[in-house]
Amino acid sequence: WSSEEAGVVTVVVDNLNDNAPYFLRTTYNAIVAENVLPSVALLQLFATDPDAETHLYFTVSPEVNFTVAVSPFGEVLLLKRQDYELAETVEFNVSLSDGVNFAETEANVTIHITGVNEHPPEFSVLSLNVSLDEGVASGTVVLILTATDGDRCPLGDQSGNCSVSHFEIEEDNAPFRVSVGRDGTGLLLSSIRFDYETPPSSYNVTVYALDGGGLRSTLPCHVIVSIRDVNEFQ
Repeated sequence: WSSEEAGVVTVVVDNLNDNAPYFLRTTYNAIVAENVLPSVALLQLFATDPDAETHLYFTVSPEVNFTVAVSPFGEVLLLKRQDYELAETVEFNVSLSDGVNFAETEANVTIHITGVNEHPPEFSVLSLNVSLDEGVASGTVVLILTATDGDRCPLGDQSGNCSVSHFEIEEDNAPFRVSVGRDGTGLLLSSIRFDYETPPSSYNVTVYALDGGGLRSTLPCHVIVSIRDVNEFQ
């Protein structure tokens, strides 16, 4: 005798992690200002894995002084503020894996840092004393002031934000004015013809330096100008 029976056979196919992930793009560029605060997402890395239900892992190399990190979603995150005066670009590679297989090609990322006007001018000396003979002509150079700006502008930038553009005297009635020399120094000039016999015989002058973006020196230069008596009468 013989018998035939029909049955259902269920075949279960296990998913093997046998494919390597890969980047959809391998070159990335971003621009960030030096004053941007940490935790900002600079750009998105695009990657995929032919295997289903796998997690992607991103690794930055070199660590670029812990400047950036990559989130599990491929976002390049800024970890600390940048300084344009120290570096104009940050370049690094990102490797990719799914925990088992590694992508054949790394992604190359270049972050371009842009400068901002964040440093006010600073005087090299904050207190000065100078003497001026009575009777000298108005417009005489009394003193040369030196101030510098910590900002650095890109080549060809004509904004003036990175250099001292002018000087201001705080006292409205001071008989002096300040002009800018060709080398960016401040020339303290007399505005009148001084007479030692006519008080006062000394002046306190407070001078501030400003850059092209309007930032004023935090600390002024205090100048004491003493009028010196000369033998002008027989």
